[in-house]
Amino acid sequence: MAHRLCALAEQAYWYDTFEPWALANGYVAARGFHEDSIQAKVLCDGARILIVFTATDLVVLKEWVKYDFDLRRSAMLGGWVHKGFRRALHAGGALPLSVAGALDSGADAAKQPMGIYLQILTYVAFTLFGQYGTLPIYVGGHSLGAAMAKMFLAELAEQQRQGRTPLIRPEQVTACYTTGEPRIGNAQVAAEIDKLYAGRMFRGIFRRDWVPAVPYKWLGFRHSGQPHYINEAGALAFDSEGPHILRLSGADHLPQRYARSYANLLRRDRGEPRLPVIGGLKQFCKDFKEIVVHPGRGKA
Repeated sequence: MAHRLCALAEQAYWYDTFEPWALANGYVAARGFHEDSIQAKVLCDGARILIVFTATDLVVLKEWVKYDFDLRRSAMLGGWVHKGFRRALHAGGALPLSVAGALDSGADAAKQPMGIYLQILTYVAFTLFGQYGTLPIYVGGHSLGAAMAKMFLAELAEQQRQGRTPLIRPEQVTACYTTGEPRIGNAQVAAEIDKLYAGRMFRGIFRRDWVPAVPYKWLGFRHSGQPHYINEAGALAFDSEGPHILRLSGADHLPQRYARSYANLLRRDRGEPRLPVIGGLKQFCKDFKEIVVHPGRGKA
């Protein structure tokens, strides 16, 4: 599942081709949500629902400034979270005071902007659950998408903490798998998320990826979820942040490298030859170009 969500997070970069590709590859339903250059994809294969958040668009400067670098604090779960990451989850609308209240308030509902978070909740609860029943939900993402995936879990927990009934309950989330995840909040938030989603959150770190090391601990940020270290040979070590104290590699953060490493892990278990070693300037340029220049990269 970690490999599937990671591969989908990579595939989700392609705006124009994602939904046709999903429907042609065994998914019975697929929908993309695009707001202010932020994207999320929801897929259903008839047995489970997958919610995938995309990483920062490398060519959209305002996305870096407005979301990634907004280190202000937003109160949540008795502590605080990275305001930019929370704004990304709610791109297209204000932070809802009550998701249930926004839907039940009659005329006032039209005045409540529906951000990506609320759009996902309504699509899953009313469309997918209505057609296929209450299915297991898996959440994932890469980089900024990983932060949004974790913030999605935190938002469900916050709604429940405030005594409101969210359209999706925290216990309906079967698991969350992220890659290259930055820290989203302080120790209180991490502890609350760990307590509510214990044993259901896993975050992968590839080799010397620097993003899991930010925002820095000295700013008060902490991680949640069980970490595992993975490399291109398919080596997997749980409860490990990797062997490097300093993560100085931006190349190791590319989603293709995570996806290939999970693929090699599966190939190793099946006794199949692994994919070529990931590395070198030539491979980096190829991977980077694949994200920035792609035939399916239309307008969100």
